[in-house]
Amino acid sequence: MILAGAFPGEPEERMRGLVRRYIETTVSQEWPMMAHHTARPRITPAALAEALQLALSLTPQSRGQETAQREIATAVESALDARRQRITISLSQVNLVKWLCLFVQAVCILLAIAMMHSDNRRTSAIAMALFATGVAVSVLLIATHNRPFTGEISVGPDPLLQVLPEGKSYTEEITKSVPADRSSAVPCCFGSRPRRAGRPLRLRGAATGTVRLRRRA
Repeated sequence: MILAGAFPGEPEERMRGLVRRYIETTVSQEWPMMAHHTARPRITPAALAEALQLALSLTPQSRGQETAQREIATAVESALDARRQRITISLSQVNLVKWLCLFVQAVCILLAIAMMHSDNRRTSAIAMALFATGVAVSVLLIATHNRPFTGEISVGPDPLLQVLPEGKSYTEEITKSVPADRSSAVPCCFGSRPRRAGRPLRLRGAATGTVRLRRRA
């Protein structure tokens, strides 16, 4: 976003708005989709596509702006590539064959340890317990990295939020204030409960006594 300052005015504001829109969409929509393995890399974000088109449509007036235009386009392409890699990682899983091979190897090694220390049950139990603990830790580590965008040690969108440009969210809509229709509102000065038309109202005061009023139907 520093390079966007080389094109002050509307291009800079528009570029910042597009980047902000992309980050907010990625955090609120795409990140949960990656956690559920439903994100698809073939769908190009509209915000990044517009940002790339904007960068290529700019007319540089100096060598510095030419360099800034080239770097902005490169940065947008890098963001697209990072997004494709991120979604590809979210879709990759350890298949059933790999899990089956891991457990078969673990069982075979446990049986080998038990046969090697069959003359000493205590040593055999300790060796098998240590190896089983190592296998359990390995399985936990693989299962954790199998879903990198879910769980307690998941990869979060914090790096994207750190570079979020300041400004209003693109989801915030600016609406004009419409004056309320006061003709339908009945002022209620004598209490909070609305009364029916034609029903008498009573005012009680310490010095004035009771006053009866009747509204027009």
